[in-house]
Amino acid sequence: MIVMPERKACRICFLILFFLPVLSHALTKLSVLHVVGDPRTLSAADSMMQARLIAVGLDPVLIDDAAVTTADADDVILVIIQESCISSRAEGKFKSVSVPVINMEPFAWDVDCFIDTTLSEPFGVTTGPEDHAIEIVDTERIPLGWKTGDRITYYSGSDRTRHKMGWALPAGDGFTVAKIPGTTRSVVFGFEAGDEMANKFLAPARRIGFFLQDHVADSLTDAGWKLFYAVLDWCLADRRVPPGIQAAFVTKQAPFEQPLGDWILRQRLLNQGFDLRVVRQDEFFTADYSRTGILVISESVDYGMTPDQYHFGVPVVNCEQRAYHMTTPWVTASPASATSLLTDRLMVTDSSHEITEGFDGEIRISGRPTFWGGVADPGGDVSVLARYPDTGTAALFAYRNTARLLEDRRMQARFVGFPFQTDAPNWATESIWLLWDRSLEWALAPDTGFSAIETPDIVQDFMLSPAYPNPFNPGTTIRYRIPVSGHVTLTVYNLLGREVVRLVDQEQPAGSHQAAWDGRDRSGGAAAGGVYFCRMQAGEFNRKVKLILAR
Repeated sequence: MIVMPERKACRICFLILFFLPVLSHALTKLSVLHVVGDPRTLSAADSMMQARLIAVGLDPVLIDDAAVTTADADDVILVIIQESCISSRAEGKFKSVSVPVINMEPFAWDVDCFIDTTLSEPFGVTTGPEDHAIEIVDTERIPLGWKTGDRITYYSGSDRTRHKMGWALPAGDGFTVAKIPGTTRSVVFGFEAGDEMANKFLAPARRIGFFLQDHVADSLTDAGWKLFYAVLDWCLADRRVPPGIQAAFVTKQAPFEQPLGDWILRQRLLNQGFDLRVVRQDEFFTADYSRTGILVISESVDYGMTPDQYHFGVPVVNCEQRAYHMTTPWVTASPASATSLLTDRLMVTDSSHEITEGFDGEIRISGRPTFWGGVADPGGDVSVLARYPDTGTAALFAYRNTARLLEDRRMQARFVGFPFQTDAPNWATESIWLLWDRSLEWALAPDTGFSAIETPDIVQDFMLSPAYPNPFNPGTTIRYRIPVSGHVTLTVYNLLGREVVRLVDQEQPAGSHQAAWDGRDRSGGAAAGGVYFCRMQAGEFNRKVKLILAR
């Protein structure tokens, strides 16, 4: 045991007590009810929507249109009705719910009061315009970055027979966001809470009609997804948790000029509870970071525009690999040491680190091969956590506070080098998103820098991490933590809400824990392949994660 002088001990205690509340941040996971035709056989649009919702930090809860009930909207912040639904099964169930609804099933718009059925042709499904463009109408209610009259290309497919879109003439106070050029047919339209809809029905919360048909989603352009994300952001604007730690997101362009990958990262930080502040690269040198809890640097930033990150005294997650040689004294080579690789895989090389714990060997990081960043030779007291299998290039690495760099300098806060290039978030898998979330949490973890003092791991918040691997066969692991000792239950349910097996039901001490599920029910029989949910309850903490058992 090390005995410190009384004055020094008091100073250290003050620093710990002062900084712990500021730097602890549990990432928020907001649940969205995602109603589809068949969760066991997802359409292209269903699968794409799942991936896009996960990308922006949401937890999409898949449910069958036949099984879903109005009460299923009670514990979510948004309902999305996919076009794969059979309209007679989904219509009317969410007409009166007090959460926002995005409805993509045109044949359910009548019962839900989106359209006036007394008109001769209030809605329809048509082949999209030949030039694959739609016209922007209203840019005031939902900020878009485009101007009224702008035409955006939303579709990149070449098969005209698959290019369908729903349209409507919005009832009552409905407003048009985008329409088919040269017509009055709205393809994106909405209602503010309290707006009059059809039959004098007042919208209980925000409502959106969106044109996304099954065979369009997999060919939607970046502009098309930006339009969807702008609508999504509008729906969630007053539904997110109060912001916590300030995150400064450094990017090259203003928000509406950013590439889609930056849109995704920006919305993910917002949805996860950060007080987000966008810093353009030309403001990077002069910005005030005194209230900033973490810096997140996009790969879109020109590497010559990034100042020395190691001296900020602020935790950093940096995706701009080319900056390492010139802005930080830890890479010995030139910009050529930073690489861009077309791949969809990573090899975890250190599974003992908090960021990569539980990962082992090769993992898939992208739904299709895309460009990812890396650096050949990070130096100093670095933990290289993952490399690219084909080249051995470092992809994911971390420095702790006070870590030694080259030239006898030291870090002043935790730092993570992350391999996201500009387009990589568009196709990222749940595995790489889990590593991203852990990188943020690890960077923000309290770190006094007094390495000679042995202190226990202080858990600040409850946390339930996504299962890994997921999808899985035959088994997966769920990690969680509790800040105080108490009774914990971890239960697996099927889509109908029936208990499948209870993994944990006991008193547990404060700290980090894990439980494994082998894909069997409580009687020992093999559970059917499909979607399940694992719910953790500990005191007032109640949260669930999705599990996909692949048979």
